[in-house]
Amino acid sequence: MTSKNLRPYLTLFLLVLGMALAIYFINRQGNDAIRLYIQQMGVWGPIGLFSLRLISVIIPAVPGTFFSLLGGSLFGFWQGLAIICAADLISCTASFAISRYLGRNFVEKIIKKESLSRIDKLCN
Repeated sequence: MTSKNLRPYLTLFLLVLGMALAIYFINRQGNDAIRLYIQQMGVWGPIGLFSLRLISVIIPAVPGTFFSLLGGSLFGFWQGLAIICAADLISCTASFAISRYLGRNFVEKIIKKESLSRIDKLCN
């Protein structure tokens, strides 16, 4: 195999590895430890919360409701809402892009070509 053929597999491997590390970290820490960690981050706290919410949307195994509530309790309603909405917008866009580019070959094997072309017309 050439390096061009290995690139999608390497990308998928790195995504899965990143997801596994994120799940391990979040499950190992627990909710109270995460709250304390974000509080101690100071001005970087919103970025930490943003990152955790982003991970929780892209990886469905990580519960995201806790991060939404945490944003409101740590930063106030409006600032927490802004952080969570921005993270949700970016993470949903990333999830769509990941599924569109990495999952297309799998879907093509399952769905008929006519159905897939109709879906493509809806997305374009």
